[in-house]
Amino acid sequence: RHRGVPRLFSHLQFHYLHHYLAHHDHAGDPATRARMERGQDDPLDAERKRAIETRETRTGDAATRRFAAYSLACSNHGFTIGTLECRVSTQSLYLLCPSGFAFLAHAVRGDEIGAAAHALSTVLPLWMAI
Repeated sequence: RHRGVPRLFSHLQFHYLHHYLAHHDHAGDPATRARMERGQDDPLDAERKRAIETRETRTGDAATRRFAAYSLACSNHGFTIGTLECRVSTQSLYLLCPSGFAFLAHAVRGDEIGAAAHALSTVLPLWMAI
């Protein structure tokens, strides 16, 4: 977490780093995608991982570079959510984003079907990632 940055923005930056900048980069590679479709345990290309890590950790101040390196490492570039801190951050982000908020709003109103639909749209991706 960056000093002086609201926690929500730290969660968003963390998610942006490992999901959009890394996961989507890997998933766009045809060879990686083929390994993912075959269900290979570690479908990521080592050279692509190093290139992404180098790209994302070479700019900014030391705290930003450490944050980027941690974000990529604890999520294996957005493919798994490993550490407890990673899991709490990811769960917080899902809860704060529209589906999580919609779940809470429907639950407060007593709309069980709406709450269940939004809960599934939040819980299912979390269950798959963790």
